[in-house]
Amino acid sequence: MLGRGGQKFIERCVPKVAELRARFPDKDIEVDGGVGPKTVGVCAEAGSSLICDNDFEAKIVRAQGAMSL
Repeated sequence: MLGRGGQKFIERCVPKVAELRARFPDKDIEVDGGVGPKTVGVCAEAGSSLICDNDFEAKIVRAQGAMSL
């Protein structure tokens, strides 16, 4: 189930991603909330290995539903 969309990207969390990447180089680190074309690069550069884009996920879910009809 998809969560509520429309959250703002919190820039001050980017250093936390970098810190987690330094401490856990082999773990997946996901960023969710306000990630879009303008912020995805910042997340990736900080070390995020997974990006959650709720709008994109919603489009996939709708497309899968349409394909199963």
